Amino acid sequence: MSTDKPKSESTRKSVEILHLAMPRTGSLSMMAAYRLLGYTTYHGFDATASHPHQAIWDRAVEGKFGRAPPLTLADWEDEKFLGPYQVLSDCPTIFFTAEFLELWPEAKVVLVERDVDKWEMSFQQQIVPSPFTWQAVILRKVFDPWLELREKCEGNVFAT
Repeated sequence: MSTDKPKSESTRKSVEILHLAMPRTGSLSMMAAYRLLGYTTYHGFDATASHPHQAIWDRAVEGKFGRAPPLTLADWEDEKFLGPYQVLSDCPTIFFTAEFLELWPEAKVVLVERDVDKWEMSFQQQIVPSPFTWQAVILRKVFDPWLELREKCEGNVFAT
């Protein structure tokens, strides 16, 4: 997960870099490099670590495929979503390449190439099985209901 401290609205810049390479092509190393250069970064791990972000990504997918209104620039740049970040990378951002190129036409695009056979082996070993291990299944069974309840309760104050 990113350790960036998002910049405030008054100092935040729009997305400056679209790192549109596939997972397992050095995106974590690139995120570290971007941070050294002073950029705030949003990586795939940030998407999975934030339950509210997962809900927005779900809305974005629904909008992309015509089952809901597409997200607007204001939705994408909301301070509670991608607004604080200058670099977008990894899944799920790469699924919105066309939309992001249109929304941020001045952004630099970074593509990282990797030998396809080595990439596929790495992807098959590291990415494909990870959500299906018995540990991941148990964690989802335990935490998904809690996260859903937490999201429903956001903004509500319970007093005893």
